[in-house]
Amino acid sequence: RPEFALFNVLEAARKNHIENFIYASSNAVVGEQEPPINEEKIPAPISPYGASKLAGEALCSAYYHSYDIRAISLRFANCYGPYSDHKTSVVAKFIRRAKQGKALIIYGDGNQTRDFIHAQDVCRAIDLALECDSQALNAGRDTSDSGLIFQIGTGRETEIIKLADMIRDLAVESGIKASDVVLEKEQKGDIKKNYADISKAKELLEFKAQIELYTGLKRVWT
Repeated sequence: RPEFALFNVLEAARKNHIENFIYASSNAVVGEQEPPINEEKIPAPISPYGASKLAGEALCSAYYHSYDIRAISLRFANCYGPYSDHKTSVVAKFIRRAKQGKALIIYGDGNQTRDFIHAQDVCRAIDLALECDSQALNAGRDTSDSGLIFQIGTGRETEIIKLADMIRDLAVESGIKASDVVLEKEQKGDIKKNYADISKAKELLEFKAQIELYTGLKRVWT
């Protein structure tokens, strides 16, 4: 189970005197709230996934306060990138189905939004968090005193229907007929609108996403 795995890794970090620890959290911890999402939003997850990530943040906070492990929680937006054909993320599914000539299935009206960030930018954020000096990080402690938390995304929202159109365009560029788009009943626990406010990450980590969505999708497609 994920929470037990995280506990074991944090215990290993404590026993081996590891000072810096990065936890891959998610925007899903905040649930359905008015975007842009910043670190001041009170977490209210509406899915088991979001709840599990919030539990992980709490565990990191406990180790931060109890053992001086600099446990930083990075709340990633919707990540996508290479070598993800097997994944169930919306980008991976759309690209996989588009290459197969199958319909792109959207749950809901397609107007729901997400903040899509390329894996390369995610890796940059992790590197910057590890390299950031402790004084700067301590200055950025969030007001709930729950440890070190950063929203990591592009700061831009994209409608799912527009994402589908981009991938359909990539298919046509590759000589594949554009897939149909099929709208189905929305799923419970699916957040309507979500994108990150990365002001804190910009200020303290000097982070800014560099890869535009269409460019990133094209890299993944090829």
